[in-house]
Amino acid sequence: MAAVAATLLILSLLGRDFDAETSQQAWEAPQEPPKPHDHILLRSPQRCSANLQTMLRTLGATSDALYGRLLDIHPDPASAIVVDVSVFTGGQCMTAAVKGFKKVICFESSPVNHEATKAAAKEQEIPEDSLQLVNMAVLNVTGFEVEVLLGAGAEGSYSQMVPTTTLDDYLLPRMKLKRDDTFEAHMKDDAGHARVIGLAEKKEELYLLRMEVQGFEGLVVEGMQELLRRKAVTYVLLTIWPKAMVQEGRKSCADTLRALSEHGYTLHELALNPAVWAGGANKPQVQVEAEVHDHPTDIEGLCGWLMKHSSDGGLWVDVLAVHNPQLGGGVCATESLRSQE
Repeated sequence: MAAVAATLLILSLLGRDFDAETSQQAWEAPQEPPKPHDHILLRSPQRCSANLQTMLRTLGATSDALYGRLLDIHPDPASAIVVDVSVFTGGQCMTAAVKGFKKVICFESSPVNHEATKAAAKEQEIPEDSLQLVNMAVLNVTGFEVEVLLGAGAEGSYSQMVPTTTLDDYLLPRMKLKRDDTFEAHMKDDAGHARVIGLAEKKEELYLLRMEVQGFEGLVVEGMQELLRRKAVTYVLLTIWPKAMVQEGRKSCADTLRALSEHGYTLHELALNPAVWAGGANKPQVQVEAEVHDHPTDIEGLCGWLMKHSSDGGLWVDVLAVHNPQLGGGVCATESLRSQE
């Protein structure tokens, strides 16, 4: 019954219906909006696990589709915050802003992309109080400057120095975060939900954090340890690109995923993005796709499998990390995570 409940939750998240008796899947999105008291979460089989869950990958869920679905299912966006790290020209963070979220904070290190996002937001008439655009490089240190390459100008390639920040240093002083213990878990029928309670003081939920920073994900995660310790972020959506993450000064694929697991987040592997076939894999698409369902699901195994199948560009995969209040808080022991691998 637990497996059925988990499947129902995942299909609900994807906007799909599932008939447990006939095992017939209906792939149309539900017509009714989520109930106002339900905050739908993926129901995880266990916490402190070094293994990635594969149901979302099996169902073909991609990062872009899942991002949009997560924005749609929140029952009270006016109370929640969305953060996007490395927004390029701001398409996804502006999508969140028009969904009615209390605040959408978008970091972009490139001044050129930052200005393009500002122009796009102005054109779409998005209120400045709901969309905050920040021209900073999000890393594991605050108060430094890094050089950002901006491409080729009239006199050749050029760059600009941009200040750095961590998510802990930027977000914590600016947010009234809910505490770990303001969640009540309950089961209803065959679906698991978590309901926010104890809100005498209006607190803010950091609902969704998306990052796509070209191999610097580990440094971003290292700079949000307090947010993770507090279980302040419900969903973290990130790209794992092992070949870029082994470069000097960065955190490896395994270190990055383990840092999330150690804080009690459950990891869900998503389907391979079609863009990886443009040069990321060192084998034909059909061969990699045939092997993807049998690759290791532990952290070290997945990272090794991605490296093994990488071309010069490198194969990558998107991962959804979920904090489920049903499973409690606390920090997991590194030794217990390694012992599962």
